[in-house]
Amino acid sequence: MSGRAKRTCAAMLLIVLAVGLGATVTGVGQSASDADRARADALYQEGEAAYSAAQSSQAIVTLERALALYRAIGDRGSEAGSLSHLGSCFLGDHPRVVDYCIWI
Repeated sequence: MSGRAKRTCAAMLLIVLAVGLGATVTGVGQSASDADRARADALYQEGEAAYSAAQSSQAIVTLERALALYRAIGDRGSEAGSLSHLGSCFLGDHPRVVDYCIWI
């Protein structure tokens, strides 16, 4: 398998794992403070907007911050969404995808 094919497979694995994680978690993170959830949601939306504007570097930084907050408050469903979007950003960066797969 070529290097590009391996990178693509790794990124797709991250996305599939994130989607599966999100599909199996319900009602998580309900005890999080409203301020933490609002900040995480705002960062997530900012990361999505950066990705849509082809600003992958900014999207990665912002989505990583959202991911950290979602993990801190225990919102596994939103954590999965963040991982999915990070997987899209990392399609060409195999080592970073593997780092995130280790967290799951």
